[in-house]
Amino acid sequence: MRDYHPAALHGVQAYGFHVNTPPFNNRLLRYARNRAIDKRELSKSASAPAARLIVPPAAGYRGPESLSVEVHARPAHGRPQEMDALSFNPEGARVLLTEAGYPGGLRNDGTPLEFDVHVDNTPASLNAAEII
Repeated sequence: MRDYHPAALHGVQAYGFHVNTPPFNNRLLRYARNRAIDKRELSKSASAPAARLIVPPAAGYRGPESLSVEVHARPAHGRPQEMDALSFNPEGARVLLTEAGYPGGLRNDGTPLEFDVHVDNTPASLNAAEII
């Protein structure tokens, strides 16, 4: 009887957030959050290279080492800057956090910027949530 058929499957786990409501309707805040995440450390919990967290592995495909994006700061801060979306850059995250209006991670009223991350209760998911 052949009821069991082993097969390789791609699994995807994504963390979404509302980009139309505060605080993540602020694009600079989203870029700051991205720069603050150590994707190499996150990839260890997923057992895959950092770029593979964005593009799942496929036979014969080698994922990107970097991913350049143009970040448009507020007009008062000058021209766009290039950012590697796969890099971990805490100092760059702090700069963007300030440009986004959250200097030192604080809101205008002085309270910390906080948000919840909802994940399933598996060790890998819990570890990834702590890194995020």
